[in-house]
Amino acid sequence: MATTSESSATRTRTHRISEQTEHLARTSSAFVSSASPAALYPVKGVLHFIRHRDLWRPFAGIVLPCAALSVGVLAAMFTLTYLPQAALLSVVQLGPLGFVSAVPLVLSESAMIINILAKAFIIEDRVMSTFDAVLVQEGQTRLVERGRVVHGSGTGKKLGKALKKPLAKFSPSALTYYLMTLPLQFIPVAGAVIFFVLNGAKTGPSLHSRYFQLKGLSSEERKSFVSTHRGAYTAMGTVALLFNTIPLLNIFFAFTNACGAALFAADIERGTEGKEVVESTFKDGRGEVPVQFEQEKGTGKGKDA
Repeated sequence: MATTSESSATRTRTHRISEQTEHLARTSSAFVSSASPAALYPVKGVLHFIRHRDLWRPFAGIVLPCAALSVGVLAAMFTLTYLPQAALLSVVQLGPLGFVSAVPLVLSESAMIINILAKAFIIEDRVMSTFDAVLVQEGQTRLVERGRVVHGSGTGKKLGKALKKPLAKFSPSALTYYLMTLPLQFIPVAGAVIFFVLNGAKTGPSLHSRYFQLKGLSSEERKSFVSTHRGAYTAMGTVALLFNTIPLLNIFFAFTNACGAALFAADIERGTEGKEVVESTFKDGRGEVPVQFEQEKGTGKGKDA
């Protein structure tokens, strides 16, 4: 009897392991299939931004102050932190490779500081306006109208006053996570890859914070949606984060990443038509319309929100 019981228990454990393996295989397959196209959205965002001159206006107004900010932060970081970190990495890695590994480390730290300062004081409202404008171009005017006044109809539309502001210009939890994972870059090559993927998983959903706001999703609904499409958001966020670490261009990429995220959101809307579950799709021949940004009276400057 004991032998029979042990045999039955062994079969049960084997069956459970088999089920878990099949589940893992299905999950991995879904992750890869959703991640592959989603990784292209930041690239599509760059191309979309370059092709549509009407999107340049919010960016053009902050080029000089953001360039000055980037140069200042990079100069300060490389002057004050590069040699100490390079020396530490050389000791840890036992060789001159530390002086090479310190470069992406300092760039990552600089990008974090630049993005925090720029979002807090310069670009956040403008990035949100760019996101909304791309949604309108992609035929999602009704969605945008949930959080912003949109003037005009047909072939020409103009963004008006924002009815809903960005949810947060600064996320302490995201910054803490970023700093906690930063030491991963002490590990040659593989550490940088792991660092970008882990933080990409955080960056991806943050790129859709405006979309979730317009959809009126609760905190739990957002978490559920992101969890369901973790692969896609991680892929998009990883590529976007890589773009954000390119010196002097990370502010430009903040706008193009917003374009890419809006294209992703528009594809979601077209794929679901209000239904609950989505899978991103690529569609050609989008019905785009020109979009203008509201002008402040007496200033001639584009209004940010």
